[in-house]
Amino acid sequence: MKKITRITDPGTIAQARFADEAGVDRVALGGIDLLPIGALGTAVKVEQGSPVLVFNSAGSIAYVSFGAYNMAAPAGPTDGIPIAAGEKYMLNSGSNAWIRASAATVYGYKGDN
Repeated sequence: MKKITRITDPGTIAQARFADEAGVDRVALGGIDLLPIGALGTAVKVEQGSPVLVFNSAGSIAYVSFGAYNMAAPAGPTDGIPIAAGEKYMLNSGSNAWIRASAATVYGYKGDN
């Protein structure tokens, strides 16, 4: 079986879509849909068990935490998840329904769950 390394070549797309050994079409999962929820400087509702992509647009580290609507902004690694400058991370809200960041330069995108 050929290992798929690129998905831009039409031949590779056909290889990913058709299983030669079985002679059947198959569907490749492309990912989850993301809905912008905006800046996370204040608590934003995301629902329990939701995948959330966070992006830190600032030039310094920021922190993100999940909790209740009235939670305080995370101040460091003891109460938040560090998000490096210019980085994106996919997180899950778990049993919490709200997300908040230490700065308004952190943006959130809620995934379909």
